[in-house]
Amino acid sequence: MISIAILTVALAASPTNVEMEQWIAKLGSAKYKDRQEAVEMVKKLDHHAADLLKKHAASDPDPEVKSMSRYLIGVLREVFPSPDKKGKSRHIPEIWLMPNKIRFQNSVDIADKYYKENHRLMKCIEKGVSPQHRTRSNDYVSYWENYPCIPATLQWIGDLREKGMPKKDAVKLLDEMIQNEKDMCYFWQTNKAPTPLILRSYFKEHEEELKKKYKTYYGPTSVKFPVLFE
Repeated sequence: MISIAILTVALAASPTNVEMEQWIAKLGSAKYKDRQEAVEMVKKLDHHAADLLKKHAASDPDPEVKSMSRYLIGVLREVFPSPDKKGKSRHIPEIWLMPNKIRFQNSVDIADKYYKENHRLMKCIEKGVSPQHRTRSNDYVSYWENYPCIPATLQWIGDLREKGMPKKDAVKLLDEMIQNEKDMCYFWQTNKAPTPLILRSYFKEHEEELKKKYKTYYGPTSVKFPVLFE
């Protein structure tokens, strides 16, 4: 029998859908050893198996395969910052702390996009309305309401993982966002950057200039990050 280590090397280069389907099917095996082997193998397939796992998580007739597919999607998407110097876990940073080199792409504010989506989902859950039955155009977004900034970060990082970002790179990205937060706090505390009140005033005075520069509308909570982290 070919060992899982050998198969990992063989599939890591260019796993085919047929090969991945075989391992996902084994998640429902009657033998515990086979199920565990399949779980470890699918984990090693990483983002390559994401689309197939979604398919099986949604509609596989085998409840075991369906359940394990959902679990493995969660494992793929789950990323946390590296621990601090004492080995303690650190908090998930807010979506607004995203580096500008990533945040502003093709005149789109990625942070704002993910924030609004999570805000919309929260409002739907509160009102008991299915999210697909509400349109974004009808949403009124209050930047401080329900505070979906951290769920937005988790969703964004999870999406990056599904698209192929290595886990170590995703961890580094979260660490960079935490450093941005520390820098922002330092600047505010030492009066080396605008305070929130000054930022609101700055936004009103330079609204047209900011719209032209970023080609979209950014509220007061967004202005501080282009100012601080460019």
